[in-house]
Amino acid sequence: MIYDTLIAQSEPTEVVAVLAHELGHWANWDTTRQLVIAEAYLFCFFSVFSTFIENTSMYRAFGFRQKPALIGLVLFNNIWQPVDHVIKWAMQVNSRRNEYNAGLFLLYWD
Repeated sequence: MIYDTLIAQSEPTEVVAVLAHELGHWANWDTTRQLVIAEAYLFCFFSVFSTFIENTSMYRAFGFRQKPALIGLVLFNNIWQPVDHVIKWAMQVNSRRNEYNAGLFLLYWD
């Protein structure tokens, strides 16, 4: 559907440029690399969370005698935010680099 709109509303050179850009992503393995990075991020997130959720001294420090899961999630989210901002920034930088490199693919394709 998107290709029908692309072909109908664009000049042939624009269509070639868009397809070359997408082929650049494919040739550079950008999608696969981003998927692996996202999976590694989720693995680290859940690994740290599983360790954090069992920390009884943290609950006691905030006045809880029991370990309610929802409270653990809220506390973990507050502590994870600075780490998350740095990781998301690095992923955004990587994404911008991938877009730039995919855009250059047309130069090498001619």
